[in-house]
Amino acid sequence: MKIILERIIEKRICQSCKIQSTKIMEEYAGKMTGLHLCELCQPWVMTSRSVPKEVNGTQIEDAELFIRMFKEVEGIKEPENDTEWRNLFHKILPNKSKHLPKIDKDWKIRNKGWKSLYYYDILQEIRDYRDSISSMEENRELSNGGWHDYARQIAWRHNKQYVEGTHNIITLSLMRSSSDVKGISNEVLAELIFESIVSNSMLKSQLKIFSSIQKNMKGFGIELYPTTPYSLQLLEEIISGKMGKKLQYKMLAIYYRWSTNEDPSRNFFFRNKDVWARAFLFLREIIDGLESDAIIEAEGILVKGISGIWYTIRPCRWGKPWSVGIVGRGPLCIGMLSGHMLLPIGDQLASVVLSLRNDLDLSQQIITLAPYMREENLPTLLEADGIYALFG
Repeated sequence: MKIILERIIEKRICQSCKIQSTKIMEEYAGKMTGLHLCELCQPWVMTSRSVPKEVNGTQIEDAELFIRMFKEVEGIKEPENDTEWRNLFHKILPNKSKHLPKIDKDWKIRNKGWKSLYYYDILQEIRDYRDSISSMEENRELSNGGWHDYARQIAWRHNKQYVEGTHNIITLSLMRSSSDVKGISNEVLAELIFESIVSNSMLKSQLKIFSSIQKNMKGFGIELYPTTPYSLQLLEEIISGKMGKKLQYKMLAIYYRWSTNEDPSRNFFFRNKDVWARAFLFLREIIDGLESDAIIEAEGILVKGISGIWYTIRPCRWGKPWSVGIVGRGPLCIGMLSGHMLLPIGDQLASVVLSLRNDLDLSQQIITLAPYMREENLPTLLEADGIYALFG
């Protein structure tokens, strides 16, 4: 009996603001996976973007784990270079991870060089070779097309070696050898050559591996990936799930944040539960305090200004989380200070409700509202009462 009673009570508690509600929103139960919401929270929860079913082609099978990872990676910005990728790995990997010392070593040696060998010298030579090969191909096309005299004027442009001696393994035959080389970017190829010299490893086998990895990176939709071979291979293993689902979901959650700019302050699924609930309880207190001058309706909130004008506050799926309109007259362009947009959605709505209630003062700051405050545009008492009768 006790278990049954607890289940009944749980179903009567709004899963957004935690207030006990006598009205269960049965019509939304199936759509929201059994969520039960009070009449105030319902429209704002329903417009929240749900947990994605896939990110970059990877199925999200554990929504709860994805939500946890989404919260853990807050504040991680998209890297633009190898130093920022190194910092990202330090944030997502455990402090004692065996991978971090190798990442740090690679980063250090590429910045300071190794036995008079510098990564940027190799990179410059690769660029020169590829420019020269491009000229050779242009020469061939011109000759085949009958432009022999012009083609003879195009010289072999690679006339300076940046990497000398036994370290210089960049040759024309290597650069034109296979599709594996052609599928690798200048930066990654320079790193692979650098790595093969420093660690005395086989370059040919690495070319095949990293040609495939770069294709996978494009498939994942990551444009600015790390160029150091170890970090690049590690990233590919993380995203593909070879290092476990938790780390995979953490990286996918990071990418999801980068690509969607999802804001937890307005999203029910990614919210801080306590902060979200307190904000909506505060909003309810504001609305209750205004008595008949504020009405909760199925599509949002109605507020009567001091002027007698009735305003609508509705949820938006894109852009800012709410929009304002004037009943019978259409939308009203009102924004919020950028700092306030970081507040939980319930607190934002409370601020909007109070501002619209004091619309005579608000019109002194909002130029789009000012024309409606002119006497000829204000509603008569009969019109204002009619709106209340319609929605109240």
